[in-house]
Amino acid sequence: MTVASLSCAALTALMGQQNVALSDNSSYAAALSSYASQQEASLQPTCIIFPQTSSDVSAAVVALQNQDQRTPFAIRSGGHTYWAGAANIADGVVVDLSNINDIELSTDQSTITAGVGASWGTLYSLLDPLGLSVNGGRVAGVGVGGLSLGGGISFFSPRYGWTCDTVTNYQIVLANGSIVDANSQSNPDLFQALKGGNNNFGIATYIEFSTFPQGNLWAASVSNDLSLADDVIAQFVNLNSPTAYDEYASFVMSFGYTQAQDSMVITSDLDYTQVTQSVENPPAVYEAWLALPNLTSTSQIINMSSLSVADQSIQPDGARSLSLVTTLLSNTSVIKAASEAWQANVPSITNVPNISFALTFEPLPPSFYSRGARTNSLGLANRNESLAIAVITANWFTSTDDTLVNTTMQSLLDNVNSAATELGGSDSFIYLNYAGQYQNSISSYGNQSVALLQEVRRRVDPSLVFTEQVPGGVTTMTPRKDSIPHETRTAAEPRQNKLYTVRLARVEQVNPSVRLLRLALPQEPPSDESAFDAQSQETFSFLPGQWLDVHIPSIPQAGGFTITSTPADAQPLPIPDPTIIQDGTENLSHQQGEFGTESAAAASDGRYPYVELAVQQSPSNPAAAWLWRPHKEILGSELRVRVGGSFVWPPPSSVRMELIRRIVFMAGGVGINPLISILSHLTEEQTPNPAFPLPEKSPNHPLHIRFLYSTQIPAPSIPDEKTLEQILFLSRLRNIVQRTRTVTKRPANIKLDLDLFLTNLSSPAAATQASEILNKVTDGSNVSNDSPLIRVHGQRINKDDLDANSQQEDTVYYICGPPPMTDEFVQYLEPVVGKERVLYEKWW
Repeated sequence: MTVASLSCAALTALMGQQNVALSDNSSYAAALSSYASQQEASLQPTCIIFPQTSSDVSAAVVALQNQDQRTPFAIRSGGHTYWAGAANIADGVVVDLSNINDIELSTDQSTITAGVGASWGTLYSLLDPLGLSVNGGRVAGVGVGGLSLGGGISFFSPRYGWTCDTVTNYQIVLANGSIVDANSQSNPDLFQALKGGNNNFGIATYIEFSTFPQGNLWAASVSNDLSLADDVIAQFVNLNSPTAYDEYASFVMSFGYTQAQDSMVITSDLDYTQVTQSVENPPAVYEAWLALPNLTSTSQIINMSSLSVADQSIQPDGARSLSLVTTLLSNTSVIKAASEAWQANVPSITNVPNISFALTFEPLPPSFYSRGARTNSLGLANRNESLAIAVITANWFTSTDDTLVNTTMQSLLDNVNSAATELGGSDSFIYLNYAGQYQNSISSYGNQSVALLQEVRRRVDPSLVFTEQVPGGVTTMTPRKDSIPHETRTAAEPRQNKLYTVRLARVEQVNPSVRLLRLALPQEPPSDESAFDAQSQETFSFLPGQWLDVHIPSIPQAGGFTITSTPADAQPLPIPDPTIIQDGTENLSHQQGEFGTESAAAASDGRYPYVELAVQQSPSNPAAAWLWRPHKEILGSELRVRVGGSFVWPPPSSVRMELIRRIVFMAGGVGINPLISILSHLTEEQTPNPAFPLPEKSPNHPLHIRFLYSTQIPAPSIPDEKTLEQILFLSRLRNIVQRTRTVTKRPANIKLDLDLFLTNLSSPAAATQASEILNKVTDGSNVSNDSPLIRVHGQRINKDDLDANSQQEDTVYYICGPPPMTDEFVQYLEPVVGKERVLYEKWW
């Protein structure tokens, strides 16, 4: 039996069969079907337990630690977080708190205590007849527990702040099974930590909230044509400013696309929590917004329970859902740039059946977030400007579209953050309740808040039960990977001992978000021109696929960047004029001439040895930001570098080199970086060093390479040579394929097939146009016409494209891309071909 099976048996004996559901139980199926997303519902826990009281939870927490290997478990309140594993778990135990749902109003009606399994709709139904309300969730079915531990946004937040700011007490079960209260008098540090700290400290079972008098609300929904974007944005920004602030006004603005209607519209929900007028006389604060020409407009006087149910209906049943979030400064240029980025990404997903795809802006003015800023753990006490939460959401229905949707959303998030940074309008805060699986909100709270959370956890959970046994949620000690210093994140990776001195010799702007940098390889001493004498050079070597620790003198922490050149490029050729290396060679334009011309960064006769790096614009990464300074500021600079990394050619010794006859590469976005180095090396006619072996290439042992590259063109239009030139390494890939097809230049018996997947093409005609451009041969080469140089697809990579089966013992797979793509294909391939032949790396 598994550890989880043993725990399920022990929990059944402890709690009774009626409170433990195995997979053949109707309660098990009902619980899974009630999750808010298909992704969560798809996970199969070993059992689901339904504690009835805090004491039941206490007993379960202790029992889950009693096995020799502690049992992994998930904690569910409402199950409204979308990503798989947030409140469910495969091969573990789900602690489902839905039966801890009793509600008690205090005698003086100033507070109300709710079990975390209760929903907000239930609270509102009880309070509405009494003329009372709470600063709770806006959707009826959302659970009380999760929302209140992650912050919480309410219709009443302009008056009262985050939902957690109006909590007066948490009852919580700690790792040792004790049941404690956390409030301003008892366990005040834990009380503050729970206000935004998620499930890092225990299982909250009951939460007490302040109540306040409240009657009906005025609620409206207005849709506008996309052509009015500037006007609608201006209304949002104005009402989110301190000068126009109204504490009774709650509003959101959403740019939305639905595949069923094939249309993009702006929908605004305008609510007012103090009703002194009729439906026909809307609140004065919204008059200018409502005066804009609209497509539809509805308004009503409504109570909280009915309004929350109406908002619940917006979420389609049975959908696959995802959300990602960022925070922006609330000004017109930043919001407009973000909305334009959303509009540019829409064509990528228009072929996904029944998808809805939205970018929604929610106001976050200082009078909202500052109310409890020093008594919660969200880390916003040092802000003083109006902010806007920007949340990207998608709902779709087929798992085959997961990677396309995930990568499109991540691309949009990156584009929004990049545009905001360029305009000086980005903020580091990530709202936990909207965050995706790979966004760790807690690290965005800042050092002071994180230190508090860590200290509280050391006190209440020294054995890290709720960190190590609960993989869902967001853990304090696991900040976002992109926020961990490179050398810390890669500490377990192999790396060389020696630091080499290099000089930045060339900058090439491939597209608006990626630069290629050439680092010339002079050696010690670093600051002496004799270092560039070929006689003084020491050996610099690396394996294809490795990266460099890049130490920049003015930056305390090294950056990590993948080498995109080959080991042969690091070998010396006849030495050029030293002033070229001294001053650097400027190349900030796109490649010149015909599409297939050699890249400006490719090796040429007469040069120092070099390494090439592809550096994506990333203002939050200090090393990358420095390397993106104006070229005149950085060319000629001396840097110190060290080689590291294990995602390399050759594969590990468990894969026999002499048996390899087929290699499949799969690259997603900038995940092409290590793979272009490996491919370039493999297609060299001979290896310059036996330490970097190549598979045998002979007429009797042909080597077949498939290269699958998924990316986007800069704009979803009919592609031309200029836009295709901006795709990272596409020119280089085309040259490699053409060389393998050219009779007089062909490496010994290599067959190379290149498939390009452009996920944001506007139409099938665009794919045809791209194919025609890419398959032209303009240099007179005698090229074999057995198949196109590049096959172009206007879609994402699918599993069928891998052509994987268990008989392929001569095949190895190299995968590098964004986490959702990499995870999907690794999980598919490993059971089919074996783990040892699936090599992968994720970019974050």
